[in-house]
Parts: sequence; structure tokens; C-alpha cells
Amino acid sequence: MPSFNGELIFGLSPTIVTGVKELKTQENEFFGVNGTESLGGGFSRRRTMASGIHVCSDLAELAGIQALFDSYNDNYAYVLVDTAGRVWYNVMLKSFMPLEKYYIDDRGRFIQKFSAEFMHLSL
Repeated sequence: MPSFNGELIFGLSPTIVTGVKELKTQENEFFGVNGTESLGGGFSRRRTMASGIHVCSDLAELAGIQALFDSYNDNYAYVLVDTAGRVWYNVMLKSFMPLEKYYIDDRGRFIQKFSAEFMHLSL
């Protein structure tokens, strides 16, 4: 089960994708010389993108899960477990965004899609 700090906050049908380490470069151009110079500067942090669907019994529960996400926007790093069961240490929540207005299904459940971005502090 995917989780963040041990909390099951990703709802139904979560998708969690972690990219490769990003290469840092410096690009230089010089007047009168064709082409560019590209200097490799090592690697930067990984990023993880997550999306899912929160399905809640009432509006208060939906607000509560969004408040839980908001509580992790605290500049601290936690453990992220992705949908493949891979464990990532030292991960911070960078952003959380409901993707559209919630809607109520035929069973009276409140449903809202979301996306979140996480930043890895260690390579």
C-alpha cells in the first residue's frame, strides 16, 4: 500500500511515479563562436509525482484528508512508499492540488481527484 509517513493518504487508484536523478548542467554561449558549451555539474534531486482519487463519506472527511496533506507541507522529510512498494527516505511534500471540484456519486460519496509533488532530499 502506498503511504507517506505511514499514512494512507493517496486514496483510490493512486499513481506514484518517481523520476531519475536530474542532471545539472551549465550552458554557455560565446559571441562570435558557433554552438554552445555544456558543462556537467553532477546530479540533482529526484521528484515524485502522485495522483489519485479521494472517496469520502461526507464533506468533512474530504476536508480532513486534504488537511492531512496540508499538515505535511511543513518543511520536514518523511518516508514515502510508492505503488510498487519501493521505499524512499527523506522525501518532502512540495505541493498538493485538488484537480477539480468534488462531485457526489449516486451512493452519496464525495469524490475528488488530486495531484501531489514530492521532492527527494537525498540522491
